[in-house]
Amino acid sequence: MKGLGFGLGCCLALALAGCGDGGGGGDAATDGPQVMFRDSGLTGPRAFVEWRMRCNSGDCPAMDPPARGIDAQHLMDGATVECDLTIEGTDRRMNLSAMSPDGYGFRLAGARVPVTGGRIVDSFCEMRFFEPDDVDTIGPCTNNPPSPARPCQIQRVRIDDVDGVPTLTGEMRCETMQEVGDSRDLRDITSPTSASELATFTFTGCLGL
Repeated sequence: MKGLGFGLGCCLALALAGCGDGGGGGDAATDGPQVMFRDSGLTGPRAFVEWRMRCNSGDCPAMDPPARGIDAQHLMDGATVECDLTIEGTDRRMNLSAMSPDGYGFRLAGARVPVTGGRIVDSFCEMRFFEPDDVDTIGPCTNNPPSPARPCQIQRVRIDDVDGVPTLTGEMRCETMQEVGDSRDLRDITSPTSASELATFTFTGCLGL
């Protein structure tokens, strides 16, 4: 994989307390995360995100795309990272994006969470995943387990101080997410290592943090 030097077995670590339980809508866990990023020497937003797209039904590729990961500061090795957590009233808007120069990535738009993190509140929440080895997908998101109407779940959203750095962490998964422009092709988004576990994301340097 070019540019980002991502490896599932490398020393980059993201530990989210209480991960793995996808049910119940995802209240914040009790212990804070510990996050280690690659040193880039750059400033601005950065992301550590891991996931895998898996074919659910429709026109499936011969093999599912490989696990994907982005560990980058904005503009590091050609990656783009954007995040907006600006406080509006009693909530924060939550718009996140991380894109590899190789064409894969994800985007979360329109979500709202309490100022200190927690469950997604009533909002227009939409997720997109970009996958050059299969299809691009889109679907509404919620804090509840995936359903046909809202195939993506965002849970355990936290905002913590990690070694003096305000840090956003969370978990996500999608089931029967539709291909952009063709509702017959359905895909799941999971942990890169297990179809039964959730993917994770970590952002720092966001607007509003």
